[in-house]
Amino acid sequence: MKTKLTDAQQDLFEHLTSRTFYVVDTEYTSGPAKGGNHLISIAVVPVVAGRRNPKDDFYKEMNPGVPIHPRATTKNGFTDTFVKRKRRFGFYAKPIIAALGDPNAVFVAHTNSDIKVLRDELTRLDQARTPEEVQAWPAVASLPELPIIDTSTLPRLVALEGVGHRGSISLARLCELTAARNAKPHHALSDARATADALVELLAQIAKKASFYTLSNLLNAHDRGTTASPKGPAYITGRAASTTRSSHPHTSPDTRTRSTTPAPGMNCAPGWTWLRSASSFTVSGSTTKFGLPHRTTGQDSSTCS
Repeated sequence: MKTKLTDAQQDLFEHLTSRTFYVVDTEYTSGPAKGGNHLISIAVVPVVAGRRNPKDDFYKEMNPGVPIHPRATTKNGFTDTFVKRKRRFGFYAKPIIAALGDPNAVFVAHTNSDIKVLRDELTRLDQARTPEEVQAWPAVASLPELPIIDTSTLPRLVALEGVGHRGSISLARLCELTAARNAKPHHALSDARATADALVELLAQIAKKASFYTLSNLLNAHDRGTTASPKGPAYITGRAASTTRSSHPHTSPDTRTRSTTPAPGMNCAPGWTWLRSASSFTVSGSTTKFGLPHRTTGQDSSTCS
C-alpha cells in the first residue's frame, strides 16, 4: 500500500479490509448471436487483510469452444491454434467455484463483464448436462452470492483525485491514478493483480478521508448488486459513460458526526461510538477528528445501532 495513514486511519483501513476480496478478471471472445461470451482465461486474486499473496492466485486458460474473434485476438493475443488442445470450461468449473469459496467475501472486478461471462458459462454448462447431473452439482446455483465492487465506478464514489466527473474509468487510467503496476495489460492474471493493488489504494483513500466507516456502508452506497444479480456497466464506453449515482446514506464526516444519532443505515464498526457534541468518532477509546487522533473521555456519546 502506497497511501500513508495515521494510526487511526490504519484502524479504519483494517476494519474495511476485514473481509476477503476476490479480485476477478477474464479474457473472452464473443460467441454465436445471443449466445453470450465465452471464457478463454480467468484469474482470481484474493486480497486478505489488505494484502495479496501471489501464491494464493488462481489462473486457468481454456478452449472457449467457439472460434476466437479477431478483435479478441488483437486485444488479448489468444488464437484458435493456441487454445486448440486446452480443456473446455466444464473441466474448470468446480475449481473456479472453489476459488470463490468464502461465502463472506466480496467479489471485485473492473466492470461487470467478468461476472456476466462467468455466469454465461455456468448457465451453458447446466444446459448441456442431464437433469441428474445438474441435480448432483448445479453450476449456476453453486456460485456463491457475493456483493460486488466495481473498480471502474468506485473511484468516482470515493472522489479519487483525477477522476473528475467521469462515471467510470478504464483499468489503465485507474492504474495511473493509484500507481498500480500492470505488467501485462489484457492478460487476466496481470489485470487482476493490478486491479487488486488499485482496490487496496482506493480502500486506503476511503480510510484516509473517513468517507465510509464500514464496508457495509460502502457496499450499500456503491450498489453494484451481487454475483447473483450484478448491476453496473459491462464496458467502458468513453466520456459518454453514465455518471448516475444511486442514493445512499453516506454523508460527509462533518455532517455525520454532528448528528445526535447515527444516520439511517450508518452502522458503526465494533468498538466505535457516535459523539453528540464533536465532529469526531471513536476507535477503541481514541477519537479521530478529521484524521487527527486525540483522546476522549467517552462521555456524552451514543452507541451506534
